[in-house]
Amino acid sequence: MIAPALLLALSTIPAIPAPDDAVRAEVARLLHDAQSRSSLLLAPVASGRDGGFTIVDDNDAFRLNVAGRIQTRWLAAWRDDAGGVDPFTSGFQMRRVKFTFSGHVVDKSLRFKITNDFSRSSGRGRLSSASITKRFDNGLAIRAGQFLLPLTRESLDSSKRQLAVDRSLVNGAFGLDRSQGVQLRIRGDRWRSWAAFSDGADNSNTDFGSSTPDWALTGRFEWVPTGANKWFRTQAGAFDAEQSLRIGAAAHAEDRAGAGGRLVSWTGDVASVGPGWTALATIVGRDLQKQSGDDFTDWGVTAQVGIWANDRVLPFVRWELLIPDTDRAGDSKTNVLTAGANWYLHGDALKVTVYGVWLIDGAGDNDLLNPSTGTGVLDPGAGDSEFVLRVQIQALF
Repeated sequence: MIAPALLLALSTIPAIPAPDDAVRAEVARLLHDAQSRSSLLLAPVASGRDGGFTIVDDNDAFRLNVAGRIQTRWLAAWRDDAGGVDPFTSGFQMRRVKFTFSGHVVDKSLRFKITNDFSRSSGRGRLSSASITKRFDNGLAIRAGQFLLPLTRESLDSSKRQLAVDRSLVNGAFGLDRSQGVQLRIRGDRWRSWAAFSDGADNSNTDFGSSTPDWALTGRFEWVPTGANKWFRTQAGAFDAEQSLRIGAAAHAEDRAGAGGRLVSWTGDVASVGPGWTALATIVGRDLQKQSGDDFTDWGVTAQVGIWANDRVLPFVRWELLIPDTDRAGDSKTNVLTAGANWYLHGDALKVTVYGVWLIDGAGDNDLLNPSTGTGVLDPGAGDSEFVLRVQIQALF
């Protein structure tokens, strides 16, 4: 009885007609439209050993690269004569936390880059660099935005690719840091040059009308007479690097007529890498005329060498000399010795660095030394010498 009743019920359901050609065409159009709108989200690809990833459209007209870095460390500082302050200080620190967005728009020749970092003391975010660059087929490129001024080589080498985890104290005293402006770069087979017109030294994140020089010009030239420039992408070179030599020179001048004063800086550097070793030497000087009428000529020298123990471990040593003008109140010369090693677990993408910095003499009487928790040099004025130990792990993603 159940089977005949079920058959009778099913026979009363009207038949569903097959879709006609118009329905099929509309479904196909909707599917194609959905696929084209989601293509940007469906095309991520991995990008290199340093991590990060890329989102690109079907024609590679628009590309977005997303990357970041974390540098976390433990520091300890000892001071010989702390003058009533605890001679030993230690603790942990988030040295650098950064996100970088880069890529191109419309075509590969129009590029952008934005880097945001976070304060190691408050955790607040701030703009580090932001620029738009137009590249031409003849090796010419024009950049506009906020970027590192091309004076010292150490400043131009990324903080994630330094031999030590921090740039030298000489670079901290003489480097120009970031500024807003325009920059022209010309590149040949074995040479590169930069020329920048900007708001002047240490002038990032400033608005129009703020206190800036009337004008500021920076120029740099580099030549690779032997080997290849690719081996200088990181200060460590490579365990199997081809023997290469790079020579660089740069100058900067800014007129602060509106605020009083003048700054002229100059530098020269020689870098060399080869199978199992890397080396860099720099000399930098400047003439600083202040609004008060004081005129100082200061000098700094650095030299560093790294010798690979194997393809993962790179011990290194660095020597620095800061020479203030004799007319300064703190005019004592200071020698700084740094020694340690990098352990590359996966290239720069994952590495551990351990090293010590010894401010040998005259640390309390040198106007070029600035206390900084970033370098771990807490207060050079408190004693005749200071030793800082740093242990850092870096991860790039």
